Amino acid sequence: MSIFLLLLYHLPGGNVDGRIQKILLHDDGYTTIARDFVQQGTSLFHREVGPGLPLIYAPALLLPDKFQAIGRYFTTVLLNILSFILMFLLMRKLNLSEMLFGIAAMFMIVHPVFIHWTIKSAPEPLVTLLLLLFAYLILCGKRFWPGAAAIFITSIFVRPTFLFIPLAMLALALADKHKMLVFFSALLIVLSIFGYWLNNKITVQSCMDDLTTYSSGLHEIIMDAYFVDNVLQTRRFTTGSRNWPDGNRPMAHQQYWQWLRANREPNDNRFSLIWKFVEQHPRMILQKALFNPLFFLSMCSSTTETWLTLVCNLVLLSFGIVGIFSTGLSADQKLLLTIALGYFFIFWIGHAYSRYIYALLPFLAMFAAQGVLLLARYLDAKRNRGLNNLHQP
Repeated sequence: MSIFLLLLYHLPGGNVDGRIQKILLHDDGYTTIARDFVQQGTSLFHREVGPGLPLIYAPALLLPDKFQAIGRYFTTVLLNILSFILMFLLMRKLNLSEMLFGIAAMFMIVHPVFIHWTIKSAPEPLVTLLLLLFAYLILCGKRFWPGAAAIFITSIFVRPTFLFIPLAMLALALADKHKMLVFFSALLIVLSIFGYWLNNKITVQSCMDDLTTYSSGLHEIIMDAYFVDNVLQTRRFTTGSRNWPDGNRPMAHQQYWQWLRANREPNDNRFSLIWKFVEQHPRMILQKALFNPLFFLSMCSSTTETWLTLVCNLVLLSFGIVGIFSTGLSADQKLLLTIALGYFFIFWIGHAYSRYIYALLPFLAMFAAQGVLLLARYLDAKRNRGLNNLHQP
C-alpha cells in the first residue's frame, strides 16, 4: 500500500495530493484541528477531542501541501509499526513463539477494520499503541508501573477509552489477593476520575458546557441508544455517513440533541440526565445492552463492510476462545485478558462501532493465533492416527 501511494506521485496530470485523498486518505476530520494549530496558531483546547491526537499529526502538516497527505499516512504507518514491535515484545513476554506472532500479525494485516482505519488520520492507531504499551509495562513488573500510569493518563487526552480498565484490574487483583495490584488499580481509578474531569474541561467548545462534550457520557450513552434503535427500526445495518441525512448515526445525533433540549433542567447533572433517559426509554436501554456487543463486532459505514467485518471478527473470536479455554491462562495472560475486557466494557455502555475494536485486534489476534495452532495440532494428530490405523493389519 505504501509503494502504491508513492507511485501515485509519479502519475501525470491532476492534483496529486487531492487524488491520493480521494483514493485513500480520507481524514475523518481530526487533522483539521492539527492544521488549524499549525497554520493559524489556533489553540488545541476547547475542540471536540483532546490535544493528544492533533499533536501527533501536526508535524506532517509542516510539510509542503503536496506531501501533507502522504505525511499523515506515514505517521499512521509509523504508529502501526511501533504497535507491531510492542505486540512482538508482549508475545515474547508471554513465552509465545515467533510463529504465533506471525499468525497474529497476519490476522491483523488482513482485517478490514485495520485496513480501513490505517488509511485514515484517526485516533485508532495511536490508541492501539498506547494500549499495547500500557499492557506491556504492566506485565514488566512493579518497577515499570509508574510508566504505565503515565501512559494511562496520556491516553485520556487522546481518547478517554481506558477509564474502565482499572476497575477490571481491581476485580482481578481482589480475586487473586494481589495487594500491590489492588493499590495500583486504585491509583489508576483516581487518575481516571481526575483525567476524565480535566479532559471534559479542556474539550468544552463554544456554546457548550461540560455536560455536552463528546466524552461527557451523555453523548455516548443516550445518542448511542438512539443509534441502536434506528438500526433496528430502519433495518439498515450501517452507521450512515454524515452526508446522508436519514442515516442511522446522523438521525441519532439529531434525536439526542432534541431530547437533551426538551429534558434538561438547570439543576441536572450527567447522572440525573442519564437516569431520566433510562426511566423514559427502558426498551432502548435494553436494546443497547443486548446489541452493542454485536455492533461492536460489525457496524461499519456500508452494509458489505459491516457483514465482512462481522465474519472476520467472529472467526477471530472463535479461534481466540479456543486459545483461551484450551491452554489454560498464565497469570500474565489473565491480566492481559482483563485489560482487554476493561477496554471493551466502555464501548458496551458507550459507542459500539467496529472501528473501536481496532485497539483490541492485537489482543484478539494473540489469543486467536494460539487457537489456530491448537486446531492445527489437533488435525495433525487426528491425521496421524488415521494413517496409523491404515497401516495396522
